[in-house]
Amino acid sequence: MDSIEEERVEALRDWWRANSRTLLAGIGLIVVGVVGIQSWQKLESNKAGAASALYNELQTAIQSEQLEQAVRAGDQLLTQYGGTAYGPVTALLMARLAAERDDDATETHLNWVIDNSSDPALTTLAQLRLARWQLARGELETSRELLDQIPESARSASWSELEGDLLAAQGNLDGARAAYRRTLASGGRIRLGSFDLNQMKLDDLGLSAEETPNAN
Repeated sequence: MDSIEEERVEALRDWWRANSRTLLAGIGLIVVGVVGIQSWQKLESNKAGAASALYNELQTAIQSEQLEQAVRAGDQLLTQYGGTAYGPVTALLMARLAAERDDDATETHLNWVIDNSSDPALTTLAQLRLARWQLARGELETSRELLDQIPESARSASWSELEGDLLAAQGNLDGARAAYRRTLASGGRIRLGSFDLNQMKLDDLGLSAEETPNAN
C-alpha cells in the first residue's frame, strides 16, 4: 500500500471515529421511523377491518329490521372507529333510523357528519337532511340559516326543492314558485306514479298575481 492509499485509509478511520455515533443514531432513527410507520399502518388496517365488520353488522341488522342491534352496532362504530371512512356514512344511517322514530338523535347524528366528515358531498347531504328535519319541526329560521351555509357550488335540485318548501312554509309563495321552477329546470323530478312531486308542489301554489289573467 503506497503512502497516498495509507493516508486515505487513515482519513476514513478518523472520519468514522468522529462520526460513527451520529451516523448510527441516524440509522437508528430511520429504523424506528420505518417500524413506526409500519405499526401505524397495521393499526389503521386493523381499525378499518373492525369498522367494516361493524358496518356490515349494522346494514344486516337494518335489513332484518333488528333496530336494537343496528343502533348498538352503529353506536359502537362511531365511538371506537368514527375516524375511519365508515364514520360519516354510519352517522347518516343512524340519523335515518332516528328520524324514522322521530327521535332527536337525528339532529345529533347529522351534526356529527357536518362536524367530522372530510367529504364535501356527505357534509352537504347531512346539511340538507338536517335543514329538512328542522323545517318539519317548525324551526324555519334555523333551517334557513343552515340552508344558506351550503356553498353555491353544492346547491343542487335538492337544495332548490328544500328552499321552495321552506319559502312556502314561510308564506312566500312567489319565492316558492321560483324555487320549484329552478328545481324542475335543473332536473329535480321525483316520480309518484304518473305524477311528479315537484310539479305537484308548483301546481298546488297556483298562479302568481302577475300570471293570473285579468277577468273581464
